[in-house]
Amino acid sequence: MEEPRHELAALIDRVRDANGWSDTDITRRATAEGHKLGKSNLSRIRNTDVVSITASTIRGLAAGLAIPESEVAQAALVSMGIDLPQFGEIDLETAVRLDADLSVRDKSMLLDLLRGMRQPGETARHRPIGAVRYHKVTAEELDAAVARALEHMGVAHARLPSHSQPPYNPEAAQLAEETESDLHVDHSAGRPDAAPLEQPPFDRSRLLAAMSEPDQEDRAGKSRRSRRSKVDLEQREHELPEDDDFHEQ
Repeated sequence: MEEPRHELAALIDRVRDANGWSDTDITRRATAEGHKLGKSNLSRIRNTDVVSITASTIRGLAAGLAIPESEVAQAALVSMGIDLPQFGEIDLETAVRLDADLSVRDKSMLLDLLRGMRQPGETARHRPIGAVRYHKVTAEELDAAVARALEHMGVAHARLPSHSQPPYNPEAAQLAEETESDLHVDHSAGRPDAAPLEQPPFDRSRLLAAMSEPDQEDRAGKSRRSRRSKVDLEQREHELPEDDDFHEQ
């Protein structure tokens, strides 16, 4: 029996012989799942060097052979001279990248979590999956990864200084006490030894007196107007005799 031309041809022959299929069985199964894979295409892939391959061809072969697309893709890359580690030896991050069932958003989130959980100096190759050939991230693994990441983030956040509360302002506190502001501002927050502010009883007479008393600007204005009036009156009294003397002459 002639040796397979390359790794992809060996994969096709191995799966076909193991299941007792013919080339027609493979192409019929691929067509039934909506892929275009004819017998001539299958023969060409098996008997010519693989210099390039399309995603549609990979999907068609995977459907016809009833194997994962990742296995077809790996065989195609090896056939083109691109050596890859065996799937049983890949790390968890690579498994996430190769998992076709995960969305782009989920892959990004998982990869960020996995990178955040690395120890200093650790690389992705230090987290092997083991003997699992095709690893899928389970819900339990995802929950555990999220919990560890959140715990790590919480510890890091606790070491940061807190700037959420404004500094204590005694003048503002005194002003709040005197004016009986409806908006209560607790300036003691952030001071563990500070007792809560006690509001004094409301003094209605004090408030009315403050409202009726003119402010300094009003008093100053009245004083200036009073002085101007007094000066004008004195000038008029001094000028009147001169007018009388003028009329007598």
